[in-house]
Amino acid sequence: QPAPTTFPSVNPAATQYTQGERVTRLIWPHIVYTPPGNLAFNSTVSYRLRLTPTGAVDSLERILSSGLPPFDEAVRKAIMAVPGYPADVPREMVLTFHPLP
Repeated sequence: QPAPTTFPSVNPAATQYTQGERVTRLIWPHIVYTPPGNLAFNSTVSYRLRLTPTGAVDSLERILSSGLPPFDEAVRKAIMAVPGYPADVPREMVLTFHPLP
């Protein structure tokens, strides 16, 4: 089985998009989270996302916690909130998000 594709979080204001950026741009609008004002580090959360051939979520597994449970949950909910992923993106990928820009 091939290794999953890994996509870092991206700047939502970017103008040219890779497949990973297209996926994360679908997710970002659904993330509802305000980092605490005293957040002194920019931790990351990573999820392994598996899609069906139709672009629906088949499974979602957190593989790295940010240490901020509300942020981890906000990202999980956002990934699940996307109504359908493009057919031309990898069926399995690792997505990483940061609470701070």
